[in-house]
Amino acid sequence: MEYCNLISLATVDGAELNGQTPIVTSGAPTTVVTSAIASVPLVVYRTSKHTPKQQMSDKISEKEFVNLLVNKFPEISEEVLDEDYEGLLTLQVSCFKRFTQESINNNDLQRVSLSFDFVNQMIDKVVQKVENALYISYLGHLIIPKGSNVEKMLPHKLKKAYEDIHKYNSSQSQNSKLNKFLEDL
Repeated sequence: MEYCNLISLATVDGAELNGQTPIVTSGAPTTVVTSAIASVPLVVYRTSKHTPKQQMSDKISEKEFVNLLVNKFPEISEEVLDEDYEGLLTLQVSCFKRFTQESINNNDLQRVSLSFDFVNQMIDKVVQKVENALYISYLGHLIIPKGSNVEKMLPHKLKKAYEDIHKYNSSQSQNSKLNKFLEDL
């Protein structure tokens, strides 16, 4: 079944449908709806085979993200796709974090750049679960030397997120009352 999402309501001469029943002709990627009245030739809808809920979120799923990750970085595919990590996104993203950290430690700026670019491209396009894993399991655990070339390579959005996460993490350890309370639990 196809669901329609209105993206444009237009007619060639600006006339309205005035309650007339439209005639629908399908063709990818749009459906053209024409009025039975000759002077009102078209209304354009974007169509999709997804349900309305799926249409609202055209984000990259967890599974799609993992496939993109291992295709972009085949050297980590065996570890990421290990049967013990299947379905455990944070562990899979942690494999990628270790790959990036190793690249940072070895001053392999090309691999670091590829890693940062990949995350920067993905972060706004993925479902929330993947986005959280990228922020927490990836950025939250990277160790990037202050003032280094690697730090300068971080895209602006990732740099801000990295700084915010590490600022938050370091503030926790400086709150002695909170640390004492947590230790006593």
